[in-house]
Amino acid sequence: MKLVIVTAVEQYQKAVLKLFKKANIKNFSSSDIDGHKNGSSLLMTSNWFPAEK
Repeated sequence: MKLVIVTAVEQYQKAVLKLFKKANIKNFSSSDIDGHKNGSSLLMTSNWFPAEK
């Protein structure tokens, strides 16, 4: 058994399914993931020593 993780955008779902069929992959699972970017987290982690100003 091998574990393969494929990440792709929704527009390529049909192409990925064709690749799976060509590779004789019959069983797989998928999940929807929403990505978000939070700009404030970069500011919070920019100072490694919080006591310094």
